[in-house]
Amino acid sequence: MKKPYCALFFFLFTFISFAQKTEYTTISISDSLKENADAVVRLDQMDITIESQRSMNIKTQRIVSVFNEKGLSDIDAYQNYDKTTSV
Repeated sequence: MKKPYCALFFFLFTFISFAQKTEYTTISISDSLKENADAVVRLDQMDITIESQRSMNIKTQRIVSVFNEKGLSDIDAYQNYDKTTSV
């Protein structure tokens, strides 16, 4: 009876340990992308969820690796909004 529980625990532990998020280190960027680059956009993702005819959620995620001062302009860390939009 103990063996199935141990096997289940081992399987779940292994599954959870391999399901980790991707690591965005600068070491993992290939040298051909780093050559003569000021910044590298690693992720630029937009998820839109339509909840009703009058409501929707937009989730944006952007990951940028900046190599020098010239690359700071590539961060684009801003969000536009108006009276009908909440941030």
